[in-house]
Amino acid sequence: DNGASWNARFSIVDGQGSSSPDFMHVGFGDPCIVADRESNRVLVLSCAGNVSFPNGTRNNHQNIARFYSEDNGATWSEPVDIADAIYAMWDNSNHGPVMAMFVGSGKISQSQYIKVGDYYRIYCAVLVKNVSGTHVNFVLYSDDFGETWTVLGGAENSPIPSGGDEPKADELPDGSVIISSRTTGGRYY
Repeated sequence: DNGASWNARFSIVDGQGSSSPDFMHVGFGDPCIVADRESNRVLVLSCAGNVSFPNGTRNNHQNIARFYSEDNGATWSEPVDIADAIYAMWDNSNHGPVMAMFVGSGKISQSQYIKVGDYYRIYCAVLVKNVSGTHVNFVLYSDDFGETWTVLGGAENSPIPSGGDEPKADELPDGSVIISSRTTGGRYY
């Protein structure tokens, strides 16, 4: 009803803390979300595990948890870690192998124009600590509602090549994609 009333708050998953035998369920944070405008599917991506961004390495890093709801958010799937497939996109680039990464929390945007198969394209931004330790930002996109991801413009070309943090991506009215990233004293675009 356009925000006039709300259901009770509930967790889609509970972190179990550092004593969890399952690395994936230690803890979750910085979620980002998108609801498909033509179906009942909702996607959430979040950080997972117990490795902090600054301490990440290519072989020991934060997970990227993916959750789906097929009923407009009433129930949710178990988390699936998709980090290795995403990290691998930079392994043979001038930025890789990347040491740490997280998807910018908040909103995943859905295209108004590009539709491939059943879904309109979705976009999210990532903060990456590259092989030299520089914080760079990229935009990822998916044409299958988050099952697989691709680096927009390729893994060699970072639209924010240094110093960006907590990036967000969105599609502008003309169909172009913008990335915005926090930096000391302002924002990069």
